[in-house]
Amino acid sequence: MVEFDSRTKLTKLRILRLITQSISFILLNAAIFNVAETWITLPVEQPQTQYSVAHGTFYVMQHLLTAAIFPFIALAVFILTGAILGRFFCGWACPFGLVQDLLGLIPTKKYRISPHDNDNLRSWSEVLILLPLVFFSALIGFQSLGGNVASLKSQFGAFFSDPYSALSPATTLFTTIPLILTSENGIDYAIKSFTSIVNIITLGKVAVVFILKVIILLFVLMLTLFIPRAWCRWFCPTGLIMGRLAKYSLIGIAKDPIKCTDCGKCEAACPMDVDIEGSEEDRIRSPHCIMCFDCIAACEPGAIKLKIL
Repeated sequence: MVEFDSRTKLTKLRILRLITQSISFILLNAAIFNVAETWITLPVEQPQTQYSVAHGTFYVMQHLLTAAIFPFIALAVFILTGAILGRFFCGWACPFGLVQDLLGLIPTKKYRISPHDNDNLRSWSEVLILLPLVFFSALIGFQSLGGNVASLKSQFGAFFSDPYSALSPATTLFTTIPLILTSENGIDYAIKSFTSIVNIITLGKVAVVFILKVIILLFVLMLTLFIPRAWCRWFCPTGLIMGRLAKYSLIGIAKDPIKCTDCGKCEAACPMDVDIEGSEEDRIRSPHCIMCFDCIAACEPGAIKLKIL
């Protein structure tokens, strides 16, 4: 069997992907260069930041649902991109995917998750994370129709129009922490929040949420050191939605069973532990595939390639 340390190698393909992810992050946050905000939304983990000119589609969907507006645009983006390209944006344009891929290059022991466990954890996340977030956002929107907007805002604060931001490590990394670091007395506030955690009764609601957000972020980053793209696999709402659509995408990865020698190099290079060799069909229809093409680059017989339909 092939050792899984191939996941930490900085190949030419991975360098290219890191470059495109970095460019995507810059373009999505181009307000730092005085670029005006746009209506563009992409199926990636891109929360609203100080400099964002475009936003992740799930964040847009939440804003629309909490405002009691049916998310036609968000659903259209999900369906069109997923039906054509699968999870291509997850692998090549997602800012938080960039963070995970950089951590994945650190030469720590990488654990392989079985296809069965991979799928089970994903299914549980759909039930415990995705569906409650969508339902809760829609519930806020429904209640706001009754004229309870002021009351709802006082209850949920900044999470009124974006409940997911309370959990999202991307929001913590790209929005919360930069705001604290750049605001007056922000660092002192962060230090006091953590030094007071021993007496949590004295902490305000905002401080408690901030501490929980940082704990979630640190947990995800640590988990990613040992399980590549852990957030993308099981927890990311965008990835959960796109994965369902990616199984039926127009463009995907295919395996030639005649050329395949079962060497294991493709699965060893895959950051998402997609079951490539065990697939009964030539087309790899996995909700975990992020179209990173590492399997294609690792396959020496040329048994794996892109395929339409």
